[in-house]
Amino acid sequence: MSRFIVALSAFLCFFDVCREAPSEEEDRTLISVIKEAYLHNRRSFSDIDCRFEWREAMSSTIEDALEGKFLDNPTVRLGEWLVSDQKTLYSLACDQESFRKSQSILVAEGARLKKASGENKAAHVSVPCHQIYYLQNEEYSLVAQPMINGANLYLKTDPKVGPRITPFNPDCFGEDEASSPDRFLQDCLNGRFKWRFNGLEKINGRDLLTVSIGDGFRRKLGFDPKRGYLMSYSSFADVKTGDRYFAVFVLDSKEFAGGRWFPTRLVNILHPDEPGPFHVRDLRVVDLKVDAKPLYSRFALKLESGVQVSSVGRMEWTTLQQPMTISSNDLRSLHVTMKKNGDQYLELRRVPPDNVGSFNRMFFGSLLGVLLLGSGWWILRSYRRLAK
Repeated sequence: MSRFIVALSAFLCFFDVCREAPSEEEDRTLISVIKEAYLHNRRSFSDIDCRFEWREAMSSTIEDALEGKFLDNPTVRLGEWLVSDQKTLYSLACDQESFRKSQSILVAEGARLKKASGENKAAHVSVPCHQIYYLQNEEYSLVAQPMINGANLYLKTDPKVGPRITPFNPDCFGEDEASSPDRFLQDCLNGRFKWRFNGLEKINGRDLLTVSIGDGFRRKLGFDPKRGYLMSYSSFADVKTGDRYFAVFVLDSKEFAGGRWFPTRLVNILHPDEPGPFHVRDLRVVDLKVDAKPLYSRFALKLESGVQVSSVGRMEWTTLQQPMTISSNDLRSLHVTMKKNGDQYLELRRVPPDNVGSFNRMFFGSLLGVLLLGSGWWILRSYRRLAK
C-alpha cells in the first residue's frame, strides 16, 4: 500500500474512532481527504488496456443480480477501453446477430415514419443493442455510431463527450466521468450541494465510508478504505419517496503495486426498491493491463465508405468516399477537411461581393423604371379626363 494511502487511512481512522462529537469542520476535512484518496487511486491508472463485457438482463431478486443469475440469456456487448496520456480509444459493440437485428428495426421504423408523414423525422426507437466508438486526443473527440452510418467530431471547447460505461463508470457518472465521485465531493465542499457524512456503513458485507448528497440526501456514495478508497457503492433516489432509481455495487477489484485498486466486476440494478424482477446491468473485466503504454498504432478507428462526419452546431462535415482508418493524429486534418467543405457551401449560398454593386444598380434601375411608367400612365389618364 502506498505511503499516501497509509497516511490517509491513519488520518481517517483517528477521526472516525477518536472523535466524540463530530463537528461540521471535521466532516469537511474527512470528505476532503476521501476525495483526495479516491483521486489518487483513480489517477494512478494513466495507461489502461482493458476489455470487458456489459451484460443486461432480468433477475428475480437482488441476491440473484449480485450473483449474476439471470432469468434469461443476457444481451452482451463487448467493450474495449484503451487509454494512454490524453489519448483514448473506446468501443462498446454488439454481437453480429444483435447488430443486424437492431439495424433492421431502425430501417423498418424509419420507413414507417416516412410513409406516415411523407418526410424523414427524428424519433426515439428502442433496439436490442446499439454500439458506439470513441477516438480522443487532447483537442478532439470523434464519436462514431455504425448503426446509423454517422459520426460527430467534437472540439475541446464543445460540451464534454466520452464513454459512459467503463469499470470506473457503470453508466452512473455521465460522459467521460463528467460527474465523477471526486467532483461530487468537491461540489459539497464548495457549497453547491447539501451533504452529510455518515461514517462507516456496512453495504453488501463491506464497511464503506459513505456520504449522502443533495436535496433529501438523494445521492449516496460509498468508499472502501481497504481498497484504496475505491468508489464501491453509488445510488440515486427519488427526493419524495426515497426509492432508488439505481444502485451500483463494486463486487470485485484487482490490486496493483502501490496499493492501487481497479474495479473488475460491477452491478448496476435499476429500481432496486420496487418489486422484482429487476433490470440488471453487469460489467465484468475479462482482460486488463495497466502501467504499460499501448502501441500508438492502436489508437485508430476504421470508418466505412459513406459515413458522414459532422460537427454539432457548426456548418462542418465530410462524407467518406472510401473506407478510412483515422488515427488520433488525423483528427485535426479531418476537421480541416470538414471546415473547408462547410466554408465552400456557405460561399455558394452567399451573394458574391463583386456582384453586389451590379445587383443594386439593377434593382434600383428597375424600381425607377416602374415609377416612371406609373407616372406616365397617371399623367395620360389625367389629360384624357381634362380633354373630355
